[in-house]
Amino acid sequence: MLELISFPVPPARHPAGLIPTLQFILNDEGISPRDGDILALPAQWVAFSQGREQTLNVVVPSQEAIAFAPYLGRSAALTELILQTSDQIIQRDPVLTTINGTVFADAGIQQQGRFVILPPVGTVNVADTVRRGLSDAYGVQLGALISAEVVLLGRKGRGAVALAAAGFEALQDERGKPDLFGNPMKFTVRNWANLMASAAHLFTAKGDHAALIRNSGARMGDVTFSFTDMAIAAEDDLFTWKPPAPRRHDPF
Repeated sequence: MLELISFPVPPARHPAGLIPTLQFILNDEGISPRDGDILALPAQWVAFSQGREQTLNVVVPSQEAIAFAPYLGRSAALTELILQTSDQIIQRDPVLTTINGTVFADAGIQQQGRFVILPPVGTVNVADTVRRGLSDAYGVQLGALISAEVVLLGRKGRGAVALAAAGFEALQDERGKPDLFGNPMKFTVRNWANLMASAAHLFTAKGDHAALIRNSGARMGDVTFSFTDMAIAAEDDLFTWKPPAPRRHDPF
């Protein structure tokens, strides 16, 4: 049976490093990781640990940002950061942006007054470092993912996706396998990283808790998946809007 074990991860920089910090928290909470467990870390916490805080006062907006800011109802400085981070702005009020085909509010940037937290960077390396470090520390085979809140088109409320995953097969290709009625599936690729990020999001949404996912049935292995690896190619995208230029990148 699938089990979710949540524990607090106070947002702060961690001079001792992520592995000692997480190990201390797990031990303090009396949590012993087991073989096959997947650790879901919220993107906000990872961003804090990387020192991704920034004050808007130091941002120098471009002319494009200055012109576009009134349309978005955002400051020129925040608009500049949104333009730098996203591929495309698809809606205002609320401001919805796309990054590699995934919809984020305000390009995943969180604001508190003149203070913002930018999205984390190098998340695939973070996920791989965490799962290797904790696997060695506890003598088990673990996986890890970095989860982020996203906008679900056509649905009320928010959901979650994995920005990166390591230690398990994030994408499981079902093409050629029989469906419920015995017909061979032609297009189905299940994103297990996103499914587990969504389950963990019950606890990780605010960014102050992580979750250990147990008995997921994930296929463990020495593999990594970046945000780009899990993005669908523009020519295969079923939505009508497309990134207008080859600005597709992996900011995470």
